[in-house]
Amino acid sequence: MPPPAASTESNRLKRKRQNSAPVHAATDTGVQSMISVTVPNRQPRGEHERNKAADTFEDTNVHEFSAAAKHFFDLGGDEDSSEEDDIADDDFADDLDLFPTEDYESDEEHKWLKPVRSTASAPDGVEIGTCKGNIVYRDSIRKDFYSQMEEPSQELAELAFSLFDRWGNVKSDYISHPVKKGTGVWGKELNRGCLLYIEHVKVAQGYRGQGFGRRMVEDICKKARKLDPSCQYVLTWPVFMDDRVWTDQMAGTGGSEHLAQMADGQVGIEKFWRSLGFRAIGTSIFLALALTGTHPSLSLSRSDDYVRPFALRGDVFDPKAAYPYNMEFLQATDDQTLRILQQRAEAIPANDSRWFATDLHGRNIMHCVAVGRKPKALAYLRTLPCASDLSKARDLGGDTPLEGLERRLDKSRTTSNMGDMIVPISDDFKGYSAKDIASFAQMTDTSTTNSLQMDRLRFGCTCGECIAGFISPRTAYALSLQGSLKGDEYSQEHWTMWCHINNFLLCHLPLDVQHKMKRSEAMCEGFAAIYFHFSAVLKAKRAPTTANILQQADRERPAFTKTYIEQGGTVAGPILVCFESAKAEDIYVGYTDILESLHSEELSKLKECRNDHEFEFVRRQFLRMEGLAVEYPNEGRYRFG
Repeated sequence: MPPPAASTESNRLKRKRQNSAPVHAATDTGVQSMISVTVPNRQPRGEHERNKAADTFEDTNVHEFSAAAKHFFDLGGDEDSSEEDDIADDDFADDLDLFPTEDYESDEEHKWLKPVRSTASAPDGVEIGTCKGNIVYRDSIRKDFYSQMEEPSQELAELAFSLFDRWGNVKSDYISHPVKKGTGVWGKELNRGCLLYIEHVKVAQGYRGQGFGRRMVEDICKKARKLDPSCQYVLTWPVFMDDRVWTDQMAGTGGSEHLAQMADGQVGIEKFWRSLGFRAIGTSIFLALALTGTHPSLSLSRSDDYVRPFALRGDVFDPKAAYPYNMEFLQATDDQTLRILQQRAEAIPANDSRWFATDLHGRNIMHCVAVGRKPKALAYLRTLPCASDLSKARDLGGDTPLEGLERRLDKSRTTSNMGDMIVPISDDFKGYSAKDIASFAQMTDTSTTNSLQMDRLRFGCTCGECIAGFISPRTAYALSLQGSLKGDEYSQEHWTMWCHINNFLLCHLPLDVQHKMKRSEAMCEGFAAIYFHFSAVLKAKRAPTTANILQQADRERPAFTKTYIEQGGTVAGPILVCFESAKAEDIYVGYTDILESLHSEELSKLKECRNDHEFEFVRRQFLRMEGLAVEYPNEGRYRFG
């Protein structure tokens, strides 16, 4: 039997530890190992070298924290903090230079990233503590958030892919999900502006327990606020990283004793961050602190904060567990799983508790079958008496079987793993596979006889109204608006001047057609008319295919569109300009928020959908629907394939 599978989180931690360089500090007793109390420092991947240090400033609180935030820093915790956590100023040795002024270089390659650092040094100049972080300016990289965050370091990549969606907003589950929102103190305010992410805090062994970690965190927050007063939130991922424990754990030695040490260490690390006022963002692995205002998280006591189950850091399956809650069951094909379930149904009574057994992450048999996307086994399992209770059960992460499947599917359309790298693939999403669709249809009792409904399942529509399965109501509104605007811009009286000034609108047409249009008023009229027909087709909730647009143009008199087509013009030519213009005016993937600013009332009346803002995916799928070769942006004309 193959070895038990490790959880995604466990793999992440082990991979991080393997890539971490050991850190030591010289003290009067010799060389001592360091313990990383959050994510360890890491060298950037690939050829991108960067200096994580940054300009430091005098230890002056120019931009004051909120009263609540100062309470945590100055008094060492909230109202339920224990005596051992309260750090007074006289606890610090007078002969230590806590925050020396040094010259640090900024990251010139990643302009949206501003490193911030705080250090503590002994009188002989030996560094005995470091705290490193980065200010992330999301607004500069929203349209390419995942790709940009993946480059500098793995810590930032994990932050991006685990906590945020592809546009830099906190994943909706951590804000509105009935379980995954955790305490519910964090909301959409985390989606606005820049943020400070603290990657690690390290203190030499001989100096721990004296409050240096606390003071360095306070200092780095002050420096971030001085660099940018709009930086209102600090995030971190608290992870226990003891060199000895992790070395033995990855080598397979140490057993339950070291697992217990890791669990105790994790409790201690989280206790440290919570004593500073950090609180869990939903049920995620990240904690956050609000530096300004009267944020609800600042009133939440440590004892009331959400604590992530430590079991989620370990293996999914127990190698000694009874079949089928092990790796063999996970690796079984759909047909094999179906036979296993049929055999179990014959041998085990319907009300037997074994039907409700779970793996180490709290997943029952329906979780495993649904997330494994096994439609035949899933269809049979849903006929059993226990199906209703199984479908409502939540695993340790808070997912029901359906939610687990949805999360698995969304991840498959968003990212792909290539070794240690996570590659964004959303733009080239071609639709879910047949088994994905069948599994989701089983879990939602959705009919698969309707072709439009099948297309909506295939392309991940969540609103139930996507045109052609992939154009959401809000995307259709944005495209239709562009069609109307582009059509209105045409001037019949000055068509030659219009052709000259708006030459960029012709870029998706063959060169010979472009030359013809500059000599033919009728062709220009037909070109402009297609914009109006495109808008009308979308408003009628019909797919903007060539056939539908030409059908819309049948009533046109004079028949300028017909003339344009007969002279070699294409329907796709003007439509692709609409895609580009709508994308450019989108709040996340564009360069301006003009659509949201001027049309917020109209947009608010339309259903939200997973396919909102996905203009590049929609553009490429439109090209496939039209039988055109998909080429990447800014590569000129499009050919029939």
